[in-house]
Amino acid sequence: MRLNTASTSADGGRSAAVHTPITVGSRALPNRVAFASVTTGLNGPTALSDAQREFLVRRARGGAALIVTDGLAVHPSSRPFRAVPRIEDDAHVDGYERLCADIHAAGSVVVGQLWHVGASSLYTPEGIAWAPSATPDPLSGTVPHAMTVAEVEEVIDGYVDAARRLQSVGFDGVEVHAAHGYLPAQFLSSISNHRTDAYGGDLRGRAAFLTAVLQGIRATCGPDFILGIKLTAHEYAPGGIELPEAQEVAAHVCEVADPDYIAVSQSRYGPSLERHSPDMSWADTPFEHLTRGIRSVVPPEVAIMALAKIPDLAVGDRLIDEGTADLIGLARPLLADADLVRRDAVGATVRPCTFCNACWAALHEQRGVECFYDPRTGHELEIADLEPEVRSAPDLVVVLGGGPAGLEAARVAATLGHRVELHEEAGYLGGRLALEARIPGRADQRRAVDWWQNELADLGVDIRLGSEPHPATLSAAALVVDARSRLPAPPVILGVDVVPVEDVLAGGLSLDEHVYLLDSVDDEPVYALAEWLAQRGHRVVLVTPRPTPARRVAMVSAFGISRRLDLAGVVVATQTAVTGTAHGQLVGVRAISGCAVELGPEGTVVSAGSYRGRDPLEVPGVRIVQVGDAYVPRTLAENVREAHRVVRQALEQREKK
Repeated sequence: MRLNTASTSADGGRSAAVHTPITVGSRALPNRVAFASVTTGLNGPTALSDAQREFLVRRARGGAALIVTDGLAVHPSSRPFRAVPRIEDDAHVDGYERLCADIHAAGSVVVGQLWHVGASSLYTPEGIAWAPSATPDPLSGTVPHAMTVAEVEEVIDGYVDAARRLQSVGFDGVEVHAAHGYLPAQFLSSISNHRTDAYGGDLRGRAAFLTAVLQGIRATCGPDFILGIKLTAHEYAPGGIELPEAQEVAAHVCEVADPDYIAVSQSRYGPSLERHSPDMSWADTPFEHLTRGIRSVVPPEVAIMALAKIPDLAVGDRLIDEGTADLIGLARPLLADADLVRRDAVGATVRPCTFCNACWAALHEQRGVECFYDPRTGHELEIADLEPEVRSAPDLVVVLGGGPAGLEAARVAATLGHRVELHEEAGYLGGRLALEARIPGRADQRRAVDWWQNELADLGVDIRLGSEPHPATLSAAALVVDARSRLPAPPVILGVDVVPVEDVLAGGLSLDEHVYLLDSVDDEPVYALAEWLAQRGHRVVLVTPRPTPARRVAMVSAFGISRRLDLAGVVVATQTAVTGTAHGQLVGVRAISGCAVELGPEGTVVSAGSYRGRDPLEVPGVRIVQVGDAYVPRTLAENVREAHRVVRQALEQREKK
């Protein structure tokens, strides 16, 4: 059965305002959607990789009118991720000419983001960081070298040379990254700029570095080259940039440097990092007031780009219609569906972003960008587009399990033209996603389940809930896909009844006043549950054997987890394992020192993990493939990508026989 879900636009079809053309600088854009810059981790340390090129071109083919590249390092003193492309000399332009040609062929405009991280050298701490002042970076702790005036001017020249270099190979413009606590923002912020020369002091002095960069690029590249700025409108840090200062900077640079657009962002690398990419715990468009603030002080010919948790193009319409923004910058929604703009233009269903930030978790682990339920994201060269097929004599494919891997397996088999039966033992689809969506603050994960369910309904998949297939059905199948859920394997603790977290989420359990959550998965739903239980009046102790919780959570979300757990009063016991009870107390041991510890009065002990896979099925004469958690518990992205790949390969191999 197809679900009735929210439309992508108010009229039930295509959005309106976002599909109207706009001219930015000298370039005419067919619509208002920009693919905002994402650090993908798909490059080597020098030339643009084929994987990175195809990743960007896919978003252009999907309809985004303006493509902004990864941040491109403009000077040897900028030391971001090792897999960040560099554009600091002519030896680093290989591949960019083809990138521009491919994006132009798709009908889009391409802008290179110019990036210098300054003191923010979190991922390359062995380097020597340059910054306005020798103020330690709040996240990495790096103490930078305070730049001399000659070094400041050298880096300014680096920006200008990088822009010239990109123009020479076909780029339509550049975007200077002056947000998130990177070098231009470090100059702008009184937190990090303590200089007393021409590049410090009052706000105009602190803005001198940025204005020199912008003026140099404009003078070198001319009026027909798009000049954009990504500007922090609020750092959300004590003593940092706030909206009034940002408005003054925006008005000033428009007066002296003639930019074509300003992309309005917020936060800095440090305690406010969670605001950089607000996850599903935040309301939609949480910082649109900052965008309005910048729009109100700059000339109308300077386009304003809205950013940060814009869920769909219907919301983009509103931002444009209300005069808040001229351009809609999307990153995560275009990771979830690269064809979002093209689909919306014809009223087709869009794969919605859930803002889970799994994409950011992959980046922070330097694994390369990914989306947990678009297997192609970041793997465009490895996984071809899935083209629908019609078969006169389709095979029967039986899928066991309606979790993410099973849903994707069924979608692939049905799209390839086969007759698919999906059997799920539980009375609902979605597996752990559906359970997670029951926790306040995690409900957006339901959007992924609903999308899969609607896709399967449109493809005619026979979905059977509370069902196990008859042996005759398995014997008749051309392929059986075992995608059943992982099995809880809670620890055995003498004298303690341990409840799997799945039983808590399923409902119906009565919990004691004191709840102990044993965290063996380091994943976000555990912390959302801890917060929720604490808000309901339970004393919650989160127990983890790790030095810190949230090891598998994106750093941008982990900061928010820490804040919310603290505010909810959740006690976090790190490097600890529960061993039993003594004198009415739950007791444990420190994992490294072996010291005993009392955790509090006896109560309900809930285990989030560990898990194990399923024993392999055997049906004589039938090929069975095991995917996802049934094989071995892993991340959602790994499970879904494996299901997609394995089912395609198995069906292709069958055809070749």
